Amino acid sequence: MTISCATRDHSASTPSQIRVQASPPCKDVERELQVMRDRHSMHAAELAAARSAKRKLEDACERERVARRRVERQMSDLERALARAERREESALEQIKSEVEARRVAEERAIAERKARVEAEEAIKEREKERQAAERELEKVQEKQREGLLPMFESLAGMFQRAAMGSVNMAGDGTRVPSSSGV
Repeated sequence: MTISCATRDHSASTPSQIRVQASPPCKDVERELQVMRDRHSMHAAELAAARSAKRKLEDACERERVARRRVERQMSDLERALARAERREESALEQIKSEVEARRVAEERAIAERKARVEAEEAIKEREKERQAAERELEKVQEKQREGLLPMFESLAGMFQRAAMGSVNMAGDGTRVPSSSGV
């Protein structure tokens, strides 16, 4: 659609009667129009390039947004995994502390039981020594009692024998006491 530069004669009453005449300033206007068209096409090309660049930037932005969301999800998953790992670590540390405490208590108890067993064994040995000493002492006492009783039993045996034979010496000094039977 090219428009030629012309002047219109408006003297006629109807539009069909308008005449177009070429004028010399029209070339300037055509040049200006061509410059405007060139500028317009240049601006249209720049606008198309800007729109293309905008689309590319929007696409890149969307890819970055998707990547950021993916990284955020991964980071969130890692943070949850880290929190779980920290809880497990705390639990393991608490369990280790309780096991160490239980072991310490068990070792103290074992030491106390060993000490009590050693003391009991020493007490048993001491009592065994005391019992053996008491048995020896008892044997000595019994021996002394037997030694002390033996002459008495011998003298009693002698008296019974003499009584059985008819002569009784009650004094135990060898004097005869006559029996009532007359023997």
